Amino acid sequence: MTIAAAAAGNLNLSVTEMSAITTSGQITFGDTSQTGSISINGTLPNLASASGGLAFVNNTGGIGVNAPITYTSGVGNLTL
Repeated sequence: MTIAAAAAGNLNLSVTEMSAITTSGQITFGDTSQTGSISINGTLPNLASASGGLAFVNNTGGIGVNAPITYTSGVGNLTL
């Protein structure tokens, strides 16, 4: 799974797509059965529209934070 950048053969979400997500709950990428890596390869804007928090969850494969994440305190927890 690649966040904020393009990569072939994966679930890819661009910055524009991430910014369009709106929820009062938590946004979660992956889950406890996720076995591939999660890579954040582009700067994530402040996802203030995710007032319940932002989570990246992975069982195996790792979570790579290769670019800045902007997440405002008070709009929910950031969980890796």
